[in-house]
Amino acid sequence: MKPTRLAAWLALLAMLVTAITLLGDRVVSAKLAPPREHIVNRIAFVSLDGRIRSVRPNGSSVREISPDDGLYTWPTWSPDARKLVFSGIVGPPGSAQINLYAYTRFSGRVQNIYSGEPGVAGLLAEGVVHYPLWSPDSQTVAFIAITRQGLTLLLDDLSDDPSADFVLGQGPLWISWSHNSQYMLIHRGASHFLLDTSGDLQPELLDFQTARYRVPAWKPREDAVTVMRETEPDRYSLYTVEVSATGPDATQQVMEVESDPAFMWSPRGDFLAVAGSPRGLELMGSVMLVYQDLKLVPDSETVDPMTIEDNVLAFFWSPDGSKLAYVTLSQVRGVLTWNLLDMNSRVQRRLIDFIPSRNQLTMFQFFDQYAYSHSLWSPDSRSLVFAGRPSTEATEASFGADPGHEDPHIIVLDTDTRSVEYIADGILGFWSPR
Repeated sequence: MKPTRLAAWLALLAMLVTAITLLGDRVVSAKLAPPREHIVNRIAFVSLDGRIRSVRPNGSSVREISPDDGLYTWPTWSPDARKLVFSGIVGPPGSAQINLYAYTRFSGRVQNIYSGEPGVAGLLAEGVVHYPLWSPDSQTVAFIAITRQGLTLLLDDLSDDPSADFVLGQGPLWISWSHNSQYMLIHRGASHFLLDTSGDLQPELLDFQTARYRVPAWKPREDAVTVMRETEPDRYSLYTVEVSATGPDATQQVMEVESDPAFMWSPRGDFLAVAGSPRGLELMGSVMLVYQDLKLVPDSETVDPMTIEDNVLAFFWSPDGSKLAYVTLSQVRGVLTWNLLDMNSRVQRRLIDFIPSRNQLTMFQFFDQYAYSHSLWSPDSRSLVFAGRPSTEATEASFGADPGHEDPHIIVLDTDTRSVEYIADGILGFWSPR
């Protein structure tokens, strides 16, 4: 090869190397930067006519999600916000089919992932057909449905195969996932089962029993789960159990509690919120547990605990763990109050008095389960979405123009400014996780 041609080839090679290097930098940058399609910030809601739609937090850009025929409810976002599952009742009365559907956001595809058994119908609670709970990696949806074995837990990977894997029947069942999507803790009646989803889906019966609480609480970023045990007749304690460890150090006592508490770890794992001393109260035709106090138990011995003494119906951690929103009874019968605790300043604030929709009340009734699957918080931990009507008898919120009818609204509440926006008419609304 002549020197001039060699020099030309070397120059061309240098240009290619430079181009590849620059392209590599762009690829690395693209991998590090969050893809724009992951910034969703939409609210999926159930309309008054039984449709699933999504909308921006300001009420714009309404999108249809569910099919035209049938009645649909309880949309549940996947953690990556790429998919939604929702329940549907289709067909004429007397021969209606109860199905579970999945919607893929990018393609708009709706697929039937589970069909109820013919002749088997019923509700898990008022207005609830299924209870779905996504794995944290968004690859699997666990759901509870009514089958011939009663309340039944199934798993589905959303492949084109319409069948779902049977896990456990004969509920009631309460479930929660570990942070890495490998384990699920199942509380059925008085028994506890550990399910390793990387194995043969055979639940392992654990050696402690009590039916006097509902949902186990996995600790964030750890293979450890907090459960309740009966230490003596009618005496109970919360324990944190490391599922991958053995021996006496695998189980640590957290605190003594009365029966029927509700508890959840903060997303940062620095506090365990424990609602205790419940009593039954009839509200809008439903029997609710009203907790007499809400304790914030720190994971560190150097941090002081805190107790909120109020009539608490439900509580919800913000995604970043900096705030705790909780619902209390107001001074007006049938009216509830949203409150906020800032975990950094420890300042409590009353936000708004409201009358919830019936379905919203069902979520509050079983909030310690729904808090894991249906987010009322915005991804930035600033705003709340809920369904109902504000009560003007006693409130401190800043209202926009009320639509002026008795139907429930989908309401967005800014917890910093306490301003309110009515974004749609509907009975349930849930924020995308991203």
